Amino acid sequence: HYQEGNFRKTIEILEPVVLDYQSYPYSSRLISCFNLMGVATHCETDYSVSRNYYLTALKIAQANHITFYYSYEYNNIALSYLAQNSYEKGMHYIGKAEEYLSYSDEEMGAYIYVNKSIIYRHLNRFDDALKMYELATKKYHAEIYIPDDTLLCSAILFYKLNQMEKYTICKQKLLAKLDDMYAAEYMDACRELFECGLDSDDDTLLTTILSSMNHYMETHPAEIKVGLTVADLQYMYATKKNDTSALIEALEQKNTYKDMIIHYSEETRVQSLNQYQEINSQLQEAIESKEKASRVKSQFLANMSHDIRTPINGIMGMLEIIRKVKDDPDKMDDCLNKIELSSNHLLSLVNDVLDMERLESGHIKLPQESFSLEQVCKEALNV
Repeated sequence: HYQEGNFRKTIEILEPVVLDYQSYPYSSRLISCFNLMGVATHCETDYSVSRNYYLTALKIAQANHITFYYSYEYNNIALSYLAQNSYEKGMHYIGKAEEYLSYSDEEMGAYIYVNKSIIYRHLNRFDDALKMYELATKKYHAEIYIPDDTLLCSAILFYKLNQMEKYTICKQKLLAKLDDMYAAEYMDACRELFECGLDSDDDTLLTTILSSMNHYMETHPAEIKVGLTVADLQYMYATKKNDTSALIEALEQKNTYKDMIIHYSEETRVQSLNQYQEINSQLQEAIESKEKASRVKSQFLANMSHDIRTPINGIMGMLEIIRKVKDDPDKMDDCLNKIELSSNHLLSLVNDVLDMERLESGHIKLPQESFSLEQVCKEALNV
């Protein structure tokens, strides 16, 4: 589902796992689950939620000293802040990712320095942004590992640096790839290119992007946040053109998509509530089952304490008699037989007590076997 871009289904499948992750033994797959939840919610533009998943993944990695994941998690946390325009916080966490890069691999370096270049660019530190971009491409081969991110980074950076020939080449490549992008990266690419078009009065670029986004919404009507972005860009374009009717239409579309987002959020809350209730129900059943097992065990041991003392008292009594009748072989044999009988009975009782599995499950099954009632009564009297 994730590879197909169905992030909502991805979240629906993984959510029960991550909510109950503490009941599982450690596995690197737990970290993968949180990372995938983080990426899926990020692609749904729920950036604060995605950051929480990355922080939990980092906590699991740190608890198990898996340093390989540290750079990955710090980088993802930085991205969540970048998406919310919190560039100083993004820079802090990208710095933490860089600090642990030596424990990771070349691909991680590509991610870190492309993202660091983007943050520097947003901070208007274009020379630093260019250095990070060159480091990402020349040393860490970012164009191989993350081609779309690298292409968008280069296009906007070259525009900001007024290297228009390079910008034009990257822009055309980017426009050709728009239809193959996921919703989140598609929105980022369209918005950033659109801003370049507004700044440069590139009307052709502006209309191309709007046409692309309208077509995207026709084929992906469920991507309501893309629809909201379309309405935002149409509003900006109508403002630039001083087109009142188009401006009003864009505002109406924005309100429509905002209502859809609110409705979707309510559905999501209801679904999450149902999942929480199901988990709580299962937890309550587990607690009640444990308490029941504990009560059964306590009751069983209380009953057995009397039964265990009986043969022990019998054995001690027979030993005392043996000491007094050493000259009476018949009496001694009788005592030894009773000791043997009591010992076998005691062994049977101890085996039952040690069989904790049956006690904890609350299912103590009595065997159905043939027996002589007369013999049982005689043994009881003898003991």
